[in-house]
Amino acid sequence: MSINEGKEVDFGIDENGVVRYRGRVCVPDVPELRKMILEEGHRSGLSIHPG
Repeated sequence: MSINEGKEVDFGIDENGVVRYRGRVCVPDVPELRKMILEEGHRSGLSIHPG
């Protein structure tokens, strides 16, 4: 019997080994890593919000 059997869980690990919470990527509390992710997101033309 699984500890989560019959229960919906909020956390999971996807097929790429990424930890997710309710479908969102979890980023560890590592300041330099967070800075790198935010900088990359702002540089990408795909992450532009139209308004």
